[in-house]
Formats: sequence, structure tokens, C-alpha cells
Amino acid sequence: MKKVLVLGINYAPEMTGIGKYTGEFCEFMASEGYNVQVVTGHPYYPAWRCIGKTNSNWFCSENISGVSVWRCPIYIPDPKKTVHRILQDLSFFCSAFIAVTLLLFNRRRADLFFVVSPSVLNGLVGLWYKLWHPGVKLVYHIQDLQIDAACELGMIKNKRILSFLKKTELFIMRHADCVSTISEGMIKKIKAKSNEIKSPVLFPNWANNEKIFPCMPDDLFYHKYGLPADKRIVLYSGSIGEKQGLDIILETAAVLEHRINDLLFVISGTGPYFNVLRQKSADAGLSNLQFLPLLDIEDYNQLLNAAWLHLVIQKEVAADLLMPSKITSIVGAGGAVIVTASPNTSLHHLINIHQFGWTIAPDNPEALTKKIIQLYSENILIEKAKKNALNYADQYIRKDKVINSFLSALSSNLQENQTILQTN
Repeated sequence: MKKVLVLGINYAPEMTGIGKYTGEFCEFMASEGYNVQVVTGHPYYPAWRCIGKTNSNWFCSENISGVSVWRCPIYIPDPKKTVHRILQDLSFFCSAFIAVTLLLFNRRRADLFFVVSPSVLNGLVGLWYKLWHPGVKLVYHIQDLQIDAACELGMIKNKRILSFLKKTELFIMRHADCVSTISEGMIKKIKAKSNEIKSPVLFPNWANNEKIFPCMPDDLFYHKYGLPADKRIVLYSGSIGEKQGLDIILETAAVLEHRINDLLFVISGTGPYFNVLRQKSADAGLSNLQFLPLLDIEDYNQLLNAAWLHLVIQKEVAADLLMPSKITSIVGAGGAVIVTASPNTSLHHLINIHQFGWTIAPDNPEALTKKIIQLYSENILIEKAKKNALNYADQYIRKDKVINSFLSALSSNLQENQTILQTN
């Protein structure tokens, strides 16, 4: 049985974002007979507070679906302040370093060490383990290009700090046995950083078809959340932060409020900008916009299926630095989607090739309003997009297919890189 060590700040029971995928990946490997040990933080995302009964100031261990999970102390920050986010990364680096060092004394060390970034600093912990255990294969998996995003979004302005972080990131990539990431666009950006980085492996996020699937929402669901069953719901669901540009939803709702009577915008989720956005809606007196909290997985699946149309909103500067994870859930439920994405980005190509939605320019409420009006009058386009979404989900992003394909590609990549090293 192969022993796998996984390091990442986010993990189950977090229902969205990186923790969701890391958790499902580890549980899948455990179900396939791998011995999986996870070093992670206490769950906090996307609420930005400790979730559940664990105390984020202490180490603790638990078993989740056959996976041994060691939780490390972390600082849970105010997400609006960059310096607090950096402190969180540093706190996890320190506690995870201690945990992984202790695991070095384990008589049976890992064969594979899978490190998830962000945080970039996690890669240094992986290299520390590999220094003392050269036989381990270190995989550095990039869910988003944290340093590039921080630079483009202006979150870190100190040039010396940025230079140090970029050099650290390159050092990790050059010394990892394999680098993987979630989109073709991100692979191109990684390759552009240095020709010394081994060829990255694609490991896209997936749709969990066991929990997200097409269904007919029941009357109890509509009653529970006060949703009208006779209106067309335009849904944004996910993390709600200031830098995502969600204000354009309010602007569009204001324009369409008295123009289309049976249209209801719904924003569901949690995050630092949730209450601000809700207050803005109240101040504007919008009657066609409703806010819901983050739902449990069963209700979330019904909400996805209740939507006539989905929205994926992101700023232009985030292009190809990350791939919105909510896309997989939307198509898994057979949803049609409008995405803000610039031309020549992975997301733009994905939508246009598989035709389960439409792309518009980022930060452009007029374009969003115009597209919704067009689709409202041509509902047949929505139905075609929903069929295409289900076809795409079944062919390309079923959980078992994606993970098995990655494990196969990873094995080939590691063997190829070993051959190159022996030849040199």
C-alpha cells in the first residue's frame, strides 16, 4: 500500500474552495487503498472563523472517511487586510513545519508528498521533508498563482517582499519532482516563469457527481428559503469578497427591476463583503435581489438546480491566475452560465468550446444586463446550454475520471523525469 502525505491549509469539512477538492482527493485515494496522512489547518473557509468544535490554537487529530487528519494551529485573519493574510500563511508554515518534522520520525515515511498551494510557503515544508527523505516524490500542486495575483491586485506593494516571494516560488518549482495545476492557462504561466521547471501536469478541479447532480427542487426547499417557484432565478453562489466585483449584480438588478417582473437575482454564500453588499441592496431598495447564506450540500444542490441562469463574476486582473471552482458545480448540476472572462484566457476558451454558457467583458454591468435580456427572450439558448453542461460534466470532469487520469499522468511524469535525471 502506497503511503501519501498531503499538506494544505484548507481541508474538509470546508464545503467550497480548495479545501473541498483536497478533501475529496484524499478520500478518493483512501477508498482506493492508499494510506493517506493529511497535515492541515482548522476549518475556517469561507466564513473566516473557526468552523465546528475544534480550537484553532491547538494541534489535534481526527479520522475523516478513512483519512488520518492532523490539524495544526492557525491564525484566522481579517480577510480584508493583506498583512493579516500573510500572518495566517506564516502561522500555518510554523505549525505545519513542526508537524511534518515530527512525521519524519515515523518509521514508515511517505512515498508521495502532495503539497497544495496556496500558501507558497507550504512548498518549503515539502522541501524540508524531502531533504531528510530524498526517496519521497514531491508534487507541488498550484490551485491559484498566489504571488502573481497579489502583485496584479496590488495586495503586496513592497518590491523587496514580492521579489523574495517570487524567488521562493521558483526555488520550490525547480526542486519539486512534479508541478501540477488546474488549467491550461496556468500551465502556460508556470512554464513562462523558467525553463528549469519540469513540465507541469494538468489536474483540473472536478464535479462531485455523487453530491451535485440534476434534480427537481421540491416545494419544501422553496418554502424553507422563501424563494418563489414561479420566477426565473439568476444565481451567484460562492465566496463573497470585495475584489470580486459583485457590485455589477446590484447594478444589473437595479436596471431590470421594473423591466422584467419574473426575474429574481439571488446571491448565496459568505465572505467579508456579504453584509456590505446586502446593505447596499437594502439602501437601493432592490425588490428583485435576495441574499442567502452558505447552504449545506443537499440544499446547495437544489439551489443550483433551481437557477435559471448562473453567474461567475471575477475581476479582469485575475485572468488565468485562478480558475473559479464554482464552475464545476454549476455544470455538474446542468446549469447555464454567464462568465466574466477576457479573450485568450482558459475560462473564455472553455466556455466557447463547450458552449454551456456565455462570456462577457469583466467589470461591465451594461454587458451583463444586455446578455440577460437577450437570453430572457431566447430561452431556447438556455436549454441548449444546460444540455451542453451535462455533456461536458460527464465527459471531462467526473471526479473518478479526473483523479484517475491525474494519478496516471503523475506516474508517467515522475518516471519520465527520473529517466531524464539518470541520463544527465
